[in-house]
Amino acid sequence: MLDAQLPTTPDIGFLGRDETLLAIDRAFDNHAIVLLHAFAGSGKTSVAAEFGRWYALTGGLLESGRQGYVLFTSFQRYLSLSRVLDKLGQVFERDLERSGIHWLSLSDEQRRTVALQVLSKVPVLWIWDNVEPIAGFPDGETQRWSEAEQQELADFLRDARNTKAKFLLTSRRDEREWLGDLPARVRVPPMPMQERVQFAYALAEKHGYGSVDVGNWLPLLRYSQGNPLTITVVVSQALRNGYRSKEHIEKFVADLRSGEAELDDDESEGRSLSLGASLSYGFTNSFSSQECKHLALLHFFRECVWGETFHLMSLQRTDGWLVPMEELTLESVTNLLDRAAAVGLLGVASLQGSEVKYYDIHPALPWYFQKLFEKYYPISASSPTEITQELAAKAFVAAIAWAGNAAYNRYVNGIRLAIVTLVVEEANLLYARNLSKLNGWWDHVLEATQGLLGLYKETGRYLEWAKLIDELQLDFIDQTTLLPMSGRKQMWHVVVGHYTLLAERTGQLEQLEQAEKMLLNVVNDLLPQVCEITKDSVKLKDPKCYNVVQSLAITKEAIGRISYQRGKDVCLSLFQEALSLCEKIHDKMEQAILFFQMGHAYLYLDTLRDFEKAEECYQQSLKLGRKDDDLWQGKCLNQLGRIHYDCFFKCRRDNHPEDKCLYHLNNSAHYYHKSLSILPSYALDDLSVAHGSLGIIYGDVGDINRCLLHHQKAIRYMEQLGNNESAAHTRYSAAFFLAHAGRIADALIYAESAILGYTKLGNIAAAEIQRIKNWMSKIQRSG
Repeated sequence: MLDAQLPTTPDIGFLGRDETLLAIDRAFDNHAIVLLHAFAGSGKTSVAAEFGRWYALTGGLLESGRQGYVLFTSFQRYLSLSRVLDKLGQVFERDLERSGIHWLSLSDEQRRTVALQVLSKVPVLWIWDNVEPIAGFPDGETQRWSEAEQQELADFLRDARNTKAKFLLTSRRDEREWLGDLPARVRVPPMPMQERVQFAYALAEKHGYGSVDVGNWLPLLRYSQGNPLTITVVVSQALRNGYRSKEHIEKFVADLRSGEAELDDDESEGRSLSLGASLSYGFTNSFSSQECKHLALLHFFRECVWGETFHLMSLQRTDGWLVPMEELTLESVTNLLDRAAAVGLLGVASLQGSEVKYYDIHPALPWYFQKLFEKYYPISASSPTEITQELAAKAFVAAIAWAGNAAYNRYVNGIRLAIVTLVVEEANLLYARNLSKLNGWWDHVLEATQGLLGLYKETGRYLEWAKLIDELQLDFIDQTTLLPMSGRKQMWHVVVGHYTLLAERTGQLEQLEQAEKMLLNVVNDLLPQVCEITKDSVKLKDPKCYNVVQSLAITKEAIGRISYQRGKDVCLSLFQEALSLCEKIHDKMEQAILFFQMGHAYLYLDTLRDFEKAEECYQQSLKLGRKDDDLWQGKCLNQLGRIHYDCFFKCRRDNHPEDKCLYHLNNSAHYYHKSLSILPSYALDDLSVAHGSLGIIYGDVGDINRCLLHHQKAIRYMEQLGNNESAAHTRYSAAFFLAHAGRIADALIYAESAILGYTKLGNIAAAEIQRIKNWMSKIQRSG
């Protein structure tokens, strides 16, 4: 069985590489772990994926008539061992449950033990792709994996050698410093000449050139040293140049070789001279000097580039900055990037679920764009109109920060597809933010950070979200006066708003009080700008001052949220004041948010509790929100489900007729199921709420199978969010319903797991741990 994440076969097909596939197969005869390594552009990932398909097809994973599994995990982004092993939990979840093992009830250490047990019983080929970032790449680069985490991954591989699993790792280096002699090493050899010829034919056909005499191209294919990326670049260039004769090709190769002398490549960083020379020739002969100067700006981009964002760098700035490209149309920018893709310098891609195109930057290319950048952009200007490296960096930062901030604003206003931009641009936003901080461009620091905060919050990456907010408020706010730092006042209310969200999430009294003081400072700053204040009244000056009025409304809402968090019913009047301001400027989305907050006040505060008013507020919020905003609609539906469940609970407690109880319980289930049907896959928090609530509902009616299914899904989402407390609480809830269903052994497993989860929280969970232990003793005695 093949992992759905296994990379697909290349567009022109997988050509040859029989020698490499055989070498990997032979290495697995005596070793459980094989490392496939070679220069950038050598096709390591494609080879590994093809080996997986071939190995499964030829019975390499067949045992007792049962086919094994090919799994794929990429390390281009950070993954701890626990998150890596969750792949096994997902694949073997049903088999484990039939054996009485509930993956989501296990601690990290228990999961490691169970993972090794599973791999001892089932044949698995597990591809770990691009492992070089684990120990830092290039050498000396800061890595996200600590030394302890690196050791943890290596130790797991070491222990897994004695199982039925085989591991195929890929890297641009041999990883001796990290893995020592643990893996057998297979260096991807250059493509044999016959395969280079096949590859060249396939490229010619792909580009629509039909039949060509590749025999004349043998000198060019020899020059490529069998590197697929180099072949792609030089063959595409030759086709575009119309080279067909032997004389043309030999002249082309001579030109390429002469370019090698200009390059200063470092093979320790995984690249070859032929690749560098091929790129140089491709740039020089495919693009004008001005176009090369434009493409040199790709030096700033990390991993990918949007045509729209690149285009922003060509627009004249209102603050008088010089721009590194003359004003180009989006069409001309797209054409330039398409031509770069046609000669193999960029890859064309689109995010799943979106038709919007962007361009991948191959890992082997950034160093070359840097050389171009240094060639075309001097450190110091020799004339008033010359673009320096600093001005080019400013243009990049301004474009990326604007794009990120605009995507964030579209997102919070209900256009949720805007998160696609944030997902793709994450690496660029991080780099733009760092450049801005380094140079003191504070407006752009905030704009770039806005996009990242939206991405991290909505995809449940709360640790990164909290870290960014903490850094942001230290950069913008004087910690003594709680006022903006000199020169950073323009958008400081936005920073205060983010800090308030962080204070609400942590729930720490000191942070909440500090946030409230900051917010009051913002109100004192904004109010005179917006309102005419007399002894007897406060009147809005001009509703057309949209942004300032909106900022004041959002600030009042934030103060209301803090009052709500602290259990003060004054929050309701603050929400109503903010609502009045939003009605004056016709801001429907903020009105929807305020009705949502008012619903919370009526539902959760004892002094205000009124189920009917809470439902009215949530329904009004649902009505005001965008109909195509699935996230907001799902949030409102979750709250309506909560109201009806609380009504059911109250009816059951007060011995109301059964039909009335069931009316509310069925309505609750209806709203939660409707929410699940529309919530986007990245809304982990809201998905966990809906599944956890349905788990309780099905537990109440005695449907233990559905109860457990929804509890398990909720736990998985909570773990992805790093929400240990909620995950522990949900495990205890599952234990409670399992016990009522007579499954005492399973109940005790979940209860033990809940205790382990609460233990991670420290002393604050001591009472809860004791309560669960008392409950366990009780059911053991009764059982």
